[in-house]
Amino acid sequence: MSCRLLILEAHGQRADRGRDAGEQVYERMLQFGAELQSRGQLLASNSLAVRSSRVQKRDGSLSIINGPFRRARRPARP
Repeated sequence: MSCRLLILEAHGQRADRGRDAGEQVYERMLQFGAELQSRGQLLASNSLAVRSSRVQKRDGSLSIINGPFRRARRPARP
């Protein structure tokens, strides 16, 4: 069985933690990926594009969400 794992960090967290702590977190993430790959459990890894958009349908109405985050939302036009 395959699963998709999406890892998110809280908005603003990167700026709040500073460079040294950020490098430590990044190293832990690389180690986690290497462990998954060594066990044959990692099929692929990619980053979300910040400038992307997605369409969401909720309660019958469509919204376009700019980027992978919910901060920018507008109604979709037919």
